[in-house]
Amino acid sequence: MSKPRSFLPTVGEFIDGYEVQGKLGEGAFGNVYLVNDSNGIKKALKLLKLWSINDQRESDLILKRFRLEYETGLIASEYLVHSEGYGFVNGNPFIVMEFCSKGDLRPFVDDSSSIEFVKAKAIEILKGLKDLHSNGKIHRDLKPENILLDSHGAAKLTDFGISGHKNERLTVRDFLGNPLQIFGTYAYLPPEQLKRTKETKLFTLDIFSFGVVCYELLTGRLPFGELQVKSDLADYVMNANRGNIRAISTFRKDVPKPLQEVIIKCLQSNPKNRFQTTNEILKALGAKQDKVLKNSSQVSPSLKVMFGIDNGTVYDLNKITARSHGNIINLGRNTESWSNELFVRETDDQLLTKYISRKHATLEKHGNSWYLRDGQWDGTFEIWKPSLNGTFVNSDQVDSDGTKLTQGDIIILGDTTLKFN
Repeated sequence: MSKPRSFLPTVGEFIDGYEVQGKLGEGAFGNVYLVNDSNGIKKALKLLKLWSINDQRESDLILKRFRLEYETGLIASEYLVHSEGYGFVNGNPFIVMEFCSKGDLRPFVDDSSSIEFVKAKAIEILKGLKDLHSNGKIHRDLKPENILLDSHGAAKLTDFGISGHKNERLTVRDFLGNPLQIFGTYAYLPPEQLKRTKETKLFTLDIFSFGVVCYELLTGRLPFGELQVKSDLADYVMNANRGNIRAISTFRKDVPKPLQEVIIKCLQSNPKNRFQTTNEILKALGAKQDKVLKNSSQVSPSLKVMFGIDNGTVYDLNKITARSHGNIINLGRNTESWSNELFVRETDDQLLTKYISRKHATLEKHGNSWYLRDGQWDGTFEIWKPSLNGTFVNSDQVDSDGTKLTQGDIIILGDTTLKFN
């Protein structure tokens, strides 16, 4: 591909058939424009300024994230800003998205919004997070600016540029494995995301950020102190780590105690003490659950790669067991000394794989049910050998005893995300 060329469109110019009406926003690596399509319908067009990035490695990484943002916007959801197109202009990629005409939630960050308004927006945000999480993704940068309001005032999540998949490592690392960068906005980041560790990502990251947003919408303040200047940061992070949450009643007296308790639980410093799923919070808020349509016509269970080198690949489990003449499927990376029925890889070069073990996990079929166990049986030493980095189903780590899989479960092996259907 030739080097991208600078492109800063003006009003009246066209980008692949979309007429530019004006600029909606500008970031370090991209601009967002208001455009009209061929039918005169307003859209938002996000253009990545790839020409401004001189480092090829950084350029490749940002381009990968930009494509991920587009693909995340394809998830069928009423609560996510929908991607409508993807293309290139002068070598720079762009995404066409639905236009949310009422702006973002930042203007509503004060103590004057009604309890009913905040609760309604909270439920819409949670349903957007639920749709992300059910596809193995977390937002990682939830804040008022990334929650837009459509023409009816309904909240929709956007800006999935640093959106990651559940259990993907928290930070970008150099070739020695050292963290290079922490993403997101400090005020909304949970303590575990600020620590430069190799800790895995869980849905509870978004649940913490959700708690901060709700706290702000109710009080106009942040939960762990002021964060006006750089010197405030150390105290803010210390309070978040210690769980020193400023009482909501200090700033607002009319917030019902049950709603306060929901927000406080979201803001716990230990992720194990937070709500673990959006469904738990929706239930606590008394929200009506959206109906989930089951696929009753499904003939054969399968695993789909949601994130990984083989992204989009679907494995028919019954076909795999038919080939092996058994009810057991070994999952892991292949080497010269070991091969698996389901070969899971993290890179094109298996020598670069860090997180998937050779004998990582085992799928077992019992009747019409499937069970997943961490590790595999080592016939040479006649022992059960666990994986090195763990196997996860949804938010729970699986041990050698295993767990029964149900439709929609998210399975994590290293940095690869799969969905059981």
